[in-house]
Order: sequence, then C-alpha cells, then structure tokens
Amino acid sequence: MITRNFIFSLAAASLGTLVFTSVAFAARGADLNVLVVDQQRVLRESFAGHDMARQGQMLRDQIQQEIVQEQNAILALQQDIQKNAKILSPAQRQQKIQQFEQRRQGYQAFEQRKSQVLQLSVERAQGQIVTALKPVLQQVIDERKITLMLDRQVVMYALPSLDVTDEIVKRLNNVIRSVKVERVDFQQPVSRPPTAPGKPPIGIAKPH
Repeated sequence: MITRNFIFSLAAASLGTLVFTSVAFAARGADLNVLVVDQQRVLRESFAGHDMARQGQMLRDQIQQEIVQEQNAILALQQDIQKNAKILSPAQRQQKIQQFEQRRQGYQAFEQRKSQVLQLSVERAQGQIVTALKPVLQQVIDERKITLMLDRQVVMYALPSLDVTDEIVKRLNNVIRSVKVERVDFQQPVSRPPTAPGKPPIGIAKPH
C-alpha cells in the first residue's frame, strides 16, 4: 500500500545524486567547509513535498480502484461460464473460456502497468521539486563558500550547527509551493527506474 513514506522514498536516488554533484571539492591542502542536508526532511516538510504526497495518494486510490474493477471483471467472466455451462453450446463455451483465460493471463501485466503509472507520475512531480532545489543548494554553497555538502543519511554524526535542512526547506518554500502530479499512462510495461539502496519500490497492494 502506498504511503507518504513510499512516495518520499522515490526522491532518495535522484536527490542523492543532486547533493553529491553539487559538491565543490576543496583544493589540495585547504580546509573543508562542510554542511549537512537531510534530503528526506526537505521533501517531507516542504510545501511542494506535502502537495506531491497528497496528489500521489489520490492517484494511488484511483489506480487501486481500477485494479479492483479488473479483478471483479475477471471474476464475473468466470462466474458467467459456470452459471451458463449447461445452456452454452460447446463453441460458445470454448469462446468464453478463451476470453476468460486471456483476461486472467493478462492481469499480472495489467497490475504491473498500473503500478508503473503511479511510480512514473510521482517521479515526474518529484522532478519539479528537484529542479527547484538545485539552485537553492547552489546558493547556500556559494554564500557560505561550502566545499563539501553531505546527505544526513550518509553521516554517522555531525554537529547540529552543520545541519542546514531547516534553512533549505524555507528557501525552497519561497521558490516552489506546489507541484502537479499528472497521470502518465502507457500501453506496455516499462522497466522500473532504480530505487535508492535499501528502499522498497512503489507498489500496489492487492485487495483482500
């Protein structure tokens, strides 16, 4: 089942690349000026992150309903065959069985496609936040003459004074306050983009 944490986990890989590609390494022998940013907090607490999670959950509910409808349609085909078994001619029965089997065998691909629709739709919205965040990080790097910016997830310990997450969230809120999660539909399954190490991929829970 999709939760806010699952939606936020989509950003881990992209934002991890963003932070580390924003690093300006010190010249040989120079002192390091280090800051730490908690990427997940930036997404959780920013206005745009809240908006993305809200719309992502709405899309998740819509897609889940479509999956349930497909399950019900397949079940109805099966029940129709069983109910009318005695009145169907052999040819009619065979035709209905073929229709049922085609629908049943295609269900896994159908569910996978719906799951990918959700994932790609949220990732595109996340891209809007990443695009807005890049200059925000660069601005802090330039203003404070930072030589190394690290993600909180890879730091075992850092002085609280080195963490600029709150400042990044405030600055990001001044740049972008909302995003649009637009549904991305396609006909064929596509390869899943990689997720951050240790992070579960987005998925749709089957109804019980």
